[in-house]
Amino acid sequence: MNDMLWVTTERIPDVILRLPAAEDAVPIVRQALGGVADAVGMRVEQIEDIKVAVTEACRNVILHAYDAPGAGILAVCIALTDSMLEVTVVDRGRGFRSAPHAPGGVGLHAIAALTDTFRVSPGFPGTRVIMRFRREDAPRPAA
Repeated sequence: MNDMLWVTTERIPDVILRLPAAEDAVPIVRQALGGVADAVGMRVEQIEDIKVAVTEACRNVILHAYDAPGAGILAVCIALTDSMLEVTVVDRGRGFRSAPHAPGGVGLHAIAALTDTFRVSPGFPGTRVIMRFRREDAPRPAA
């Protein structure tokens, strides 16, 4: 009989998805995200907000990163710590270019409103959007 040794850490392993950057990827990302958030006890309302923010980031990749939908890869990493759920959306497309009068333009505003913190950075090539959501059961930092 083989004995197995399990080593535990405070951090749960990341969930990483690599999908074609097409609209068909969005429900897969939402399903995985909802499953992880539900498994760690996040409230339904908070899970829905997280799904909306991540959907906006994914759709930005689908619409803006590549020459055509499905022409590149959409990567999503879901990571948990004791206090945060962090979702990173990455593409290898043409990079982020902010135009002051570009059509649409509500995606990043929605992400900002629904996250505790977020940032957009170059991915060399491409773009990386990192969104952090405080787990409501997590202790708040001291003031």
